[in-house]
Amino acid sequence: MYIFACYADCILQNRKGECEMSVVLAVKDGDRILMAGDSQVSRESVKMTINSFNSMKVFKVNGHEGMVMGVAGSYRDSNILSTMDSLYDPILDRTHEEIDFKFVVRNIIPALINELNKWGRVYNDEDAGYISRSTMLLAKDDKCYNIDYDFSVSELCYDGEAMAIGSGADISLAVYNALADIEGMDIKEKLIRAVSQACQDNLYVNFPIIIHDTTSDDIEVFDGVNLYSLANLEEEIDEEDAE
Repeated sequence: MYIFACYADCILQNRKGECEMSVVLAVKDGDRILMAGDSQVSRESVKMTINSFNSMKVFKVNGHEGMVMGVAGSYRDSNILSTMDSLYDPILDRTHEEIDFKFVVRNIIPALINELNKWGRVYNDEDAGYISRSTMLLAKDDKCYNIDYDFSVSELCYDGEAMAIGSGADISLAVYNALADIEGMDIKEKLIRAVSQACQDNLYVNFPIIIHDTTSDDIEVFDGVNLYSLANLEEEIDEEDAE
């Protein structure tokens, strides 16, 4: 029944036959946003794991310090958005202009529509205007925004609060909320446990989990057992190759 429910939900959520077979979870932690996503890609009856860090579902946005994006839905959309040069004039970051809700709605959303439209990745709906094939989480410093199919925007407001997208969203949010009030547990551990549960329970979500932090350039990887820093992991791989 669960498999059928996932399949039916997939059909209902996407009009173009591409499903949100992913999970991306973002948590507000003081002056930063932590964002984690899985690494499984599904193509009809075939699934594979993303092995290249150039093509992850959660990534740093080029041209902007402290900005991270997660995409659930079309892997092609993730490819396009992760390789664009910038979303807006980077000088705004250097002059410490506030990238707030109004700026996202009035400036970033048109830029996203334009970028995706150039590659034929959005279509026009008579009732809702432009419709995306994907949903997105966009984080900048200590702010995070959920961008829906119709490019409507909602904001993550309170410390410790979480947002999630993708087929594993309900599972990961339920687990995170269950862990939220546990004292002594690091918020990153809660994030990892929540996404890990989606990896275990959802057919379309799988390890490794990629974790980004808006205040750090480092990327962390959780393989289901151990948590690695990407910088340290690359050093270990280089040492093994040298041997």
